[in-house]
This record gives sequence, C-alpha cells and structure tokens, in this order.
Amino acid sequence: MGNFNITYKPLEWLSFQERVGLDTYSERRRSESPKYTFYPADESTGNYTEDNIQTSNGQYRVDQLNVSEIVHDFMATATHDFNEDWTASLMLGNNIRQRQTTTNYTATNSTGGLVVPGWYNLSNSNGPLDLIQDSWTRRRLVGIYADLNVSYRNLLFLQATARNDWSSTLPKKNNSFFYPSVSGSFVFSELMENKNILNYGKLRANWAQVGADTDPYQLLTTFSRGEIFSNFGST
Repeated sequence: MGNFNITYKPLEWLSFQERVGLDTYSERRRSESPKYTFYPADESTGNYTEDNIQTSNGQYRVDQLNVSEIVHDFMATATHDFNEDWTASLMLGNNIRQRQTTTNYTATNSTGGLVVPGWYNLSNSNGPLDLIQDSWTRRRLVGIYADLNVSYRNLLFLQATARNDWSSTLPKKNNSFFYPSVSGSFVFSELMENKNILNYGKLRANWAQVGADTDPYQLLTTFSRGEIFSNFGST
C-alpha cells in the first residue's frame, strides 16, 4: 500500500491537488478435511449396523487471491468571500480507478480425495486435481465530479454535488451514469440569545441519487463449474 499527494496553490483563492494511491494484497487460504472411516460403536444391540459406517475420502484445498488497485484523483478548488455574510467554494475533480484480480482455487480430487490420511498436500490427490476456479479480471472506472458549498453567516448552508462515471463493466453504448445530490442545513441555535439550554442546534435535509456499475464480465454468457458440499450442490 502506498500513496502520493501534492498540492499547488498559485493564488490565495485557488488550489490544485493531485493524489495517487496503490493498494495491493495477496490472500492464501487452506482448507483441510480429514480422511476417515467410523464404524458402529455397539454391534450387540442391533441398533447399529454396517449401514451406519461413516466414511470420507478427505480433501485439501488451496485458494489464492491477488488484488491490485490504483486510484488517481485530480482536484481544483476555488473559494471566495463575497462579503462578510456570504462565502462559497467550488471543487472540480477527476477520478480514475483500476482494479485487477487473479483468482485460483485448486483442490484434491473430489471423488478420490486423499491418498495418505493426514497429509494435506495437492500432490496427495487420489486422482486428477480439481481446478475449481482460475480467473483474471480488470475493472476500470473514469469519473468527473463537482462539489459546491454556499454559506450565509454560518447560519444557512447549501451543498450540491454531481458526479458522472464511465465504467468498463457496462455496455459500450450505455456505460455512463450520473448521480447528483443536494443538501441544506439551518443552524437555528445561531438565532438564540440564551444558549444555556441548547448551545448548538441544526436542521438538515438532503436528497441524492445513487449510481453504481457491476462486476467485470457480467454481460457475457459464461460456463461455471458446480460444486458439491456435503450433498448440497451449487451451479
């Protein structure tokens, strides 16, 4: 994980900021299921028969996940005091985000299980290895956004935001989505002469739309292998 941040202020009321971040991590999970045979504990009463013998061929599974994400933001912010009562700020920005993943899930043969009990290694598979999942994905998102703030005498506040994103996971002809928001607040405690009872009070209301894309390659028809877990399957 790492990040880089630089700010340039050419004028008292204008500033530019560039921010780059990198987040990468790897995760390795191991799953061990023993190979066993359980015989009936009591054969004299007739309540336990050979049909009650419980067996499992065992399993060893390794899940490997690698994730790398790069995020870039560039923002320009302007502030202005119109007079003693009115102040405002406007921020315009650009965001680029790219996320790449590699996934590999491998296990011993689901039918044959383990050859040697208690030795959890992929080379101990009784039969060909099961390649459960082997995938590579890349998702890229490009967006532009704006944030406007206006205040009056620290009494009334108005904020409006707008953002438009273009996603690589959506159809080329319909890969853009827009989501704005507006909020307003009223600090009524500023009008109170006696603040012993209530030193700060505010009323706030907001409205927003939400936008989102989807995971990579959800628009394509693909084949996925089913898995069996204790007689329950998923396809």
